[in-house]
Amino acid sequence: TSKEALDAAYAATKEPVEVFAGTISFADKANRVSFSTSKQVWSQNGITVTNNKDKSTSNVADYANPVRFYKSSQVVVEHEKKISKIVIKTTGGEKYQILAGDAFAGAELTVSGTTATLVLAEATNSYSFSCSGRQLRVESIDVYVLE
Repeated sequence: TSKEALDAAYAATKEPVEVFAGTISFADKANRVSFSTSKQVWSQNGITVTNNKDKSTSNVADYANPVRFYKSSQVVVEHEKKISKIVIKTTGGEKYQILAGDAFAGAELTVSGTTATLVLAEATNSYSFSCSGRQLRVESIDVYVLE
């Protein structure tokens, strides 16, 4: 048995480990790669965030610092590796942040002040949610992946 075969066998039995993949910042519009009144796309550090108008009565708006995700719009967070955890940092007070009672399908939510952590039930390359309760004002999103 070769060393390569043993290494491959070991790698196949190794449990995936959660690692910090990076942060996407909405401090300015430098990370926004496209914008229309129905959709905006942001990209940084291998993370892509798309905000679709979806069922919102408001158009997607031209804001940064923080970005505004309007009520009933859809947010999609993507990474080339399987996302296990998403940390959303909001601002603007309770009116514009994620609250403990908010529902996120397929994720366990914990909230500490203006920071909401979503632990995904199953790691995925793409996780989406609807801003069902209120407008969200987001400063940044941290993404953790499995390796």
